[in-house]
Amino acid sequence: MRDEVNTLDMDENLRVDMTVSVIRDVLNSVQKPTILINRSGNILMYNEAFTQFYNEEEYMLKETFLFQPLFQEHDWELYSYHLETSGSWQGTITLPIRQTAVRHHPAGIKKLTNTTYYTVTIRTSEWLLEEKGHMEQSVLSQLFSQAADHMLIIDKTGEVLEANESFLNKIQVSVEQLRKKGIRSFIPAPFHYKLDKAKNLLARNSNVRGEIPVLYPSGIRLIDFTISQNIVKGKLVVILRDITDRKLVEQKLKASELFFKDLFDEALDAILFWDPNGQIIRANKSALRMFECSMDEILQRNVTEFVYKKDERFDNILRTFRGNGAVRDELLFLMPNGELKQLEFTSKTHPIEGFNMTIFRNISERSKMEQALRRSEEKFRNIFEGTFEGMVLIDHNLSIIQCNTVASMTLNKDMEQLIKTPVRNLIPKDAVYVSGDEEHFSNMLIEGYANTVYLFEDKGQQRFIELSTKKDIMQEAHLTVIRDVTEKMDMLEQLRKSDTLNVVGELAAGIAHEIRNPMTALKGFIQLLEKSMAGQHQMYFQVISTELQRIETIITEFLILAKPQAVKFDRVNINDRVKETFDLMNAQALMHNVTMHCDLHADPLFIQGESNQLKQVLINFVKNAIEAMPSGGSLRLRTLVEHNEICIEIKDEGVGIPEDKIKKLGEPFYTTKERGTGLGLMVTLNIIKEHDGRMEVESSVGKGTIFKVFFKRSKHV
Repeated sequence: MRDEVNTLDMDENLRVDMTVSVIRDVLNSVQKPTILINRSGNILMYNEAFTQFYNEEEYMLKETFLFQPLFQEHDWELYSYHLETSGSWQGTITLPIRQTAVRHHPAGIKKLTNTTYYTVTIRTSEWLLEEKGHMEQSVLSQLFSQAADHMLIIDKTGEVLEANESFLNKIQVSVEQLRKKGIRSFIPAPFHYKLDKAKNLLARNSNVRGEIPVLYPSGIRLIDFTISQNIVKGKLVVILRDITDRKLVEQKLKASELFFKDLFDEALDAILFWDPNGQIIRANKSALRMFECSMDEILQRNVTEFVYKKDERFDNILRTFRGNGAVRDELLFLMPNGELKQLEFTSKTHPIEGFNMTIFRNISERSKMEQALRRSEEKFRNIFEGTFEGMVLIDHNLSIIQCNTVASMTLNKDMEQLIKTPVRNLIPKDAVYVSGDEEHFSNMLIEGYANTVYLFEDKGQQRFIELSTKKDIMQEAHLTVIRDVTEKMDMLEQLRKSDTLNVVGELAAGIAHEIRNPMTALKGFIQLLEKSMAGQHQMYFQVISTELQRIETIITEFLILAKPQAVKFDRVNINDRVKETFDLMNAQALMHNVTMHCDLHADPLFIQGESNQLKQVLINFVKNAIEAMPSGGSLRLRTLVEHNEICIEIKDEGVGIPEDKIKKLGEPFYTTKERGTGLGLMVTLNIIKEHDGRMEVESSVGKGTIFKVFFKRSKHV
């Protein structure tokens, strides 16, 4: 079809040369009714399509129609203005028909390029329908390609002609693959009958709608389909919508409705629905039992009638409910039989439906139990906080959830530090286990109880801590009792040593005299024999005499342990005793290549003590120091004052004592010397204790040892 405007858009110079017949031929080639007019609006020529249109409409077509004005003068002025400014105009024109009547028709006027002529094209009903068809076809094409819904165009046999992008992306195939496979390949076989049923329905109806499952790569989805056959001639448009989720929601909603009905009727809690005035409009079975009413009776009551006290607290609850639309609290309610019940309730308003809902729960027994529980908890709290032992509660993850003050003090940690701390952190990594082991808490979980004592160093002091843990002492909690047993362990150690001393004493008492009597005889006869030998075998006699003297010394130490002597304490100057010991032992030290030094405090240092015993203590320390330096060395005696205590320091350069053996010094029969008995140092320590003194030892293996003996300074002048 040739457009009348484009056909007539010709150069003005050419148009001038055209003959009338040529112009008419051009106009007649246009299939729409067209009139050629000049710039004054006068009719110059019209085509055959206009003649046919005019006769069909019974218009008055005469020869005098030519060269006459087509429009009223004022109309043409308006049209001319639009044509000069925009080159075209569309609207309604008036054409004369028989007699004096006129008829209005839609038309379009367009100026011919580079001329002073215009074409007027009558827009007939067929043309309008054709334009409408083109427009609808364009709109349909855009909707088809851009629609979010899945769309197909099929023929009446069901063959796929086109599919929009949305559907192709969903099934992940191209149009060509879809045409080859066909629709049936995407429908589960048991549902092919629905396709046949839809085809039969289309024979009687223009539209068919239904639901069918479709196989997508992601799985089977329930699809709502609509087939229309009036949109495009000879073709069917299929619109597919995924309603899987909607169906699931509908099923859940239906199930929720049934569930709500069952929940409401069979709920253990009492449920009441009431209007804004408080009138009860619905109640479940539990509500009837709780308020001891029949359905007819409770529906005649106001919910506030059951409240026992309508006091200020009740008014506050009402204000909260009206302000927030919800409230949760508890009140005392009076039943029709006069019984009082403590009820916990949750109320919520429904602004759309215009009713309120309250759920009640009888907490009378629970309230009593809570009061009893609070009393029990208060007792437990008093015991927990008031006990003399440290206690911590731990959860099943073995983290501390609570601890008392004693535990905090025993462990030297703040309560805030202990809470949520893993309980295993209570045991230091460098701890030495005295009893039990590091699997204390694991054993507790298995056996139900565990006890462990460990030793560790805290700020330079040795401490013994005992842990006793009981599983499930309360619900979801274990209890660990923490005790500082340092003093207890010291007492046990002292008892152990005391028991040893008792054994030694009994042993000494039993054998000392039995040994001393034969020893006296041996010593006498050896002296007689030595004189009779006139100097022969002198070395042997010297060895025998030395060893007999050593035996006698051991017996003397036994007797001292067995029968401690009652001594009288006098005011003694320690400097004097140290100086006497230095003078006495210096010669012996030189024989062993040991150089002794004496450094005495400038002032006299007095204590309350027994001179001979103190001298014995110093001699024992000096002898041990000399024996600890087999290759010789330096030995220093010094007196000083430390923290208002008198200190005697004996420092050697001997072999030293290992740290683990220092703890055992002074125990019966424990010695670091090859020929020692351990009784000498034991006697020495006893003498020091009797003088209310103490001993400290500092030693480094291979470098030497320092013994420090502390005594209280005498207050007597």
